[in-house]
Amino acid sequence: MRHSSTPLRALTVTAVGVVTLAALTGCFGPPVAVETPRPTPVDFGGIGGESPAPIETGDPVVPTAPPEAGYTTLTDDLQVLSIQVPSAWTDVDGSPFTTDGGTEWAALTAAPNLDEYYTTWTTPGVEFAATPIDEPVDEAALVGFLGSIGSSYTSGCVALDVELPYDDGFYVGVFSTWENCGGDGGAQAFAIVAQDPSFAHAVYVRGQLVTAQDQGDSLAVILATFQSSIE
Repeated sequence: MRHSSTPLRALTVTAVGVVTLAALTGCFGPPVAVETPRPTPVDFGGIGGESPAPIETGDPVVPTAPPEAGYTTLTDDLQVLSIQVPSAWTDVDGSPFTTDGGTEWAALTAAPNLDEYYTTWTTPGVEFAATPIDEPVDEAALVGFLGSIGSSYTSGCVALDVELPYDDGFYVGVFSTWENCGGDGGAQAFAIVAQDPSFAHAVYVRGQLVTAQDQGDSLAVILATFQSSIE
């Protein structure tokens, strides 16, 4: 698989995407910090087919647009992912990973402190990853993959929206949201699995949101700017 240096998404979400964006950003209440450890996910699903394709590197991905004040653009180690996150999320891991089934994922994770993001509900952060696909992923597989990606939250949070259609005008798939992570008044969380219009790659985006800023402007920027150039 190759990837292009052409920008794939505009920073402005289309009218279709605004509906999804409103659903994601409008479902959260005021947060209260809770010091309960969060569980570790155990499965990344089987997206990628029986013979997973390796991720080939080439020209770097081109970010969607210059970041707004207070945000920064990140790219992964393979230079096939980009996303904008709050400037305070300075602890970044851009290394790829390979699942037990042999599927290689380009990955990018950011938070103020990754150790705290991975182990508690009191630190915000986001995880974004993409992998090549050789054919469209059907809805049942996307829903099953969402269940895997959301497993971090199903045991520690209260479900809000479950397996709803996601469409931001470019990526199409399914998403879920949660609240009260770690206990009443705890963090909120979201998970998205989707594929690009040409069915060249599948992506997931998931994260936890602690403050009103996280749940509003920061989430809106994340949703409008995550992209992969894998083709």
